[in-house]
Formats: sequence, C-alpha cells, structure tokens
Amino acid sequence: MKGSFSLADELRAIRNGSRNDKLARPTPNPEKDEKPWQRDLERMQEEIREMLRSVSFFSGIDADSGHQSPDGSVPRLDFNALKDKIRNDLETFSLTTTEELTKRAEEEARAKLEAIESEVQGKIDQVAVELREKLQGQIVPEDLEAGITQQTRDRVTEMVRARTDEFA
Repeated sequence: MKGSFSLADELRAIRNGSRNDKLARPTPNPEKDEKPWQRDLERMQEEIREMLRSVSFFSGIDADSGHQSPDGSVPRLDFNALKDKIRNDLETFSLTTTEELTKRAEEEARAKLEAIESEVQGKIDQVAVELREKLQGQIVPEDLEAGITQQTRDRVTEMVRARTDEFA
C-alpha cells in the first residue's frame, strides 16, 4: 500500500503542509491526481441539482441561483417559503376534503332518513288501517244510534224539568 493513501492520510498531509514529505507526491497530471470518488461526488451533485429543479418547478418556488457557491455546489431553495406553501396546500386540501366528506355524510344521512321515514309512514298507515277495521267491527251503528237517541231524550227531559222548576 505504498502507492495509495487513504482519505484520512491525504487530509493529514494537506493539514501538515509540506512537513510530511513521505505523503506528498508530485502531481504531474491533474487527471491522475483526481480522486476515485470525485466523479461520484459530481454525479450526485448534478442529481441533487436536478432534484431541486424539479421541486422548484412543481412547488413554484424558485431556487436561489444567486447563492450558489463558487465551487459549483447545489443551489439552495427557500425552505421557509417551501414549508409555508406546503402548509397552505395541506390546509387547503384538509378543508376541501372535510367539506366534501361532510357533504357526502349529510347526503347519505338524508337518504337513510328518507328510507326510514317512508318505512315508518308505511307502518303507521298499516296500523291505522288495522285499528280502523278493528273499531268498525266493535261499533255497531244501530247501537250507536240507540245510545245517542237515549242520551238526547235524557238531556231534553232534564232541560224541561229545569225550565219548569224555574217557572214554579
């Protein structure tokens, strides 16, 4: 492992400067000096940039391209504005969903109540018909006429007595 150094060894060499000549090596070609993970890092940065562009596009919040650092790092989103937009969208969604669910529940309740009401009305009509038939079977019209006639005679007799008692 004389030719390759770990990242920690390279960082120590950079911090120590040229004091540690064992770790320092000449860099004749910048492409050979490139770290093996450098391409992966650049690819990841490009993917993050693309992801932030997508988030920026879909959220409607612009990425701060002015705050991009000189080394070409990823632009930053205004996370407070993004958070506020997401919160507002969620509140709007919540309100709309609640209104729709309430309206749907009311419609279902009305439909069920109408069904119950018609069923109860049908039972009431049925009981009324049965009661009417039962009462008509118990009441004989001749008995009713005789009872009314007798009551009328008794009242007339009492009224006549009361009048005669007044004149006497």
